[in-house]
Amino acid sequence: MDKFVTKTGKSVVKPSTSTIDQKDDTCSGSDRSLTPEYKRIRRGDGKQKKHRKQLFSKSWEQNPKFSKWLRPDEKSNTSAKCIICNTVLATEISSINRHLNSKKHKLMSNSVSTTSSLSDSFKPKNISLLEKVKSAEIKLTAFVAEHNISFNTMDHLTELIKSLDPTSEVLKNMHLQRTKTTAVMKHVIGKSHKEYLIDCLVQTKFSILTDESTDISCIKQACIVVRYFNRDIGRIVSHFFELSNVFEPKNYQKAHEGATGKNLYDCLYKSFAENNIPFNNVIGFGSDGCNSMMGAHNSVASRMRESCPGISIWTCICHSLHLCASEACKVLPKRCEDLARNVYSFFSMSSKRSAQFVQFQEFCSTPVHKLLHPSQTRWLSLHLVVSRVLEQWDALLLYFQDKHLNERLTIAESIYSTLTDPLIRLVFLFLDWVLPKFTSLNSFFQSSSVVITQLHDKMISTYKDILSCFMGPNYINKTPINDIDPENDKQYIPFTQMYLGIRVLKEIEKPNIANNKSLLNDFYLRTQNFLKISCIQIKKKYNFNDPLMSKLKLIDPKVVVSRENASIFPLLIVLPRLTQSNDKLLQQIDDEWRLLFNFEIPNEILNHLEEPDVFWFKLSNLQMGNQEYPFVNLANFAIEALSLPHSNADCERIFSKVNLIKVKTRNRLNTDTIQACLLASQEIKIKNNTCIDFVPSKKMIDSMTTSNLYDNNSNDEFCFDG
Repeated sequence: MDKFVTKTGKSVVKPSTSTIDQKDDTCSGSDRSLTPEYKRIRRGDGKQKKHRKQLFSKSWEQNPKFSKWLRPDEKSNTSAKCIICNTVLATEISSINRHLNSKKHKLMSNSVSTTSSLSDSFKPKNISLLEKVKSAEIKLTAFVAEHNISFNTMDHLTELIKSLDPTSEVLKNMHLQRTKTTAVMKHVIGKSHKEYLIDCLVQTKFSILTDESTDISCIKQACIVVRYFNRDIGRIVSHFFELSNVFEPKNYQKAHEGATGKNLYDCLYKSFAENNIPFNNVIGFGSDGCNSMMGAHNSVASRMRESCPGISIWTCICHSLHLCASEACKVLPKRCEDLARNVYSFFSMSSKRSAQFVQFQEFCSTPVHKLLHPSQTRWLSLHLVVSRVLEQWDALLLYFQDKHLNERLTIAESIYSTLTDPLIRLVFLFLDWVLPKFTSLNSFFQSSSVVITQLHDKMISTYKDILSCFMGPNYINKTPINDIDPENDKQYIPFTQMYLGIRVLKEIEKPNIANNKSLLNDFYLRTQNFLKISCIQIKKKYNFNDPLMSKLKLIDPKVVVSRENASIFPLLIVLPRLTQSNDKLLQQIDDEWRLLFNFEIPNEILNHLEEPDVFWFKLSNLQMGNQEYPFVNLANFAIEALSLPHSNADCERIFSKVNLIKVKTRNRLNTDTIQACLLASQEIKIKNNTCIDFVPSKKMIDSMTTSNLYDNNSNDEFCFDG
């Protein structure tokens, strides 16, 4: 070894050439720099100084191993570029060799035709194998999203698929296990769909639906759904936008405060602000009627009114109808609910009892159906439970009579006693008639189609229908709807004139009931109170004099073609946020309405009278002879008005999907992964309906890069189902 002296007089040993070569041989293929160590010693202090970046060497382009694909990077003279993989490399021989031997480079090189010229070889049309592989991996991930398949399954599923056809180049080069599946779900399909939603919301006005719930692992989550007109689909849609934690893991202050109106609003505002979606585009807000959401002060709704002047605030009509029926049921005998729960519990955990009960069902010629469980959270379950108990009444009576006589079980004796009570059967018959008035209306408003124009008339019709069962018709018909007082007992009709359904009337004619006056009085009083409380709750939760609700039917296509209203001004003034109080725009819309009033609408548009959003969309695209669109302003206003929210059912559907994704065996999934699953499944449904027909976009395929899938700067956490 030779010695040399630095400027500071320090003696440093210079290793011999053979020693350097020996070290290089032992470190070949690693990230270790080829620059000798003695040249990297700081002069004077003996410390290693920062590694000097190597410049691109022209000799590399003459090397047969590199000449076909390695070129200097135009942006930096300390970088190289692989023109086959379109990848930037460090100008280190070890990095270049490592890329030469990588799977990606080999795959890309094989897909390039060796017989064609160099410039033709690098055209995208020839890089088909890699695109097919990426597309296959995206489609498999879409399959996982649509069917809620465990991410752990991909460790075996991919290898199984590859074994089905070992000769397939696409399958052979496919590498998709649970880590990559999660990354593709988040950063390819989910991210692409989220960007698509953001682009839509930036360009159009929309309404916000939100709700909060607690998942299986006790994480408080807020769901955000946006309702808007999607021009690609040609319809008004409610799309899932974001699922976020109300409390961050280490934000103890928020956790101590709870799901307050402030925290929920901050969560809502943050989701749109971070994506640069202007709040000026928000025209409506809908949620359930809880105080933190809809309270007069310090709620989400009160804050939305401050930040979005003129916004339309809607309390979910489906929640309201369910609460009306639930409140009215409290005046009925508690034994009715106990009977439904006890019967279900008696059979639910015993296959022996269920098998024995089938014999009694066959003997009574009743359908062999299972008993149902009354749920507190499912809006339409109560009527189904009542109908099923009535359907199985005779079989249940015989079965529990046998249990009562032979086994002497306490619960069986209690159920048998309730089944033999004529009052309980009368109440069940009454519920079977009256509950559909709520459930059918509830089911109608849960529809994903546009029904907001019919909401006001449907509510008035149902309200008067229930009133007519226990109040005089003259009072109902001659009194303004909002002035009718359901508690005005002077307007009540006699018990015997109350209408409670055909089956109740037939049951009352039976001698054992007709002769029992005290039983009948008790039954009539309870049913009258049920009807009265129902109407009180409906009036409390729905404003029949609401200026907007009564005027929205103006844009119902059936009302439009009837040509009854010469001006749309009454609706324009109650929706200032849609027109920004622009007098010129208001006049244009009203002029177009008056033109439409005398216009012969083509049959192509009249065929969509039952679909208001499609009707107005086609009208907006209608052209006259001079290539003008005469109704574009009116149609756009109508479409935006139809985008207002009336039901929060879409948020409930999202939480139902979350319950299917995050089950007990997959309780380690974090919120980001669940959100990606929801976005991915929505992308499939919007574009292709099923994962079979799903075609990954060019943008998705291009984003299948290592830097995008495994971004080291990302805060995402890969949590797999356990």
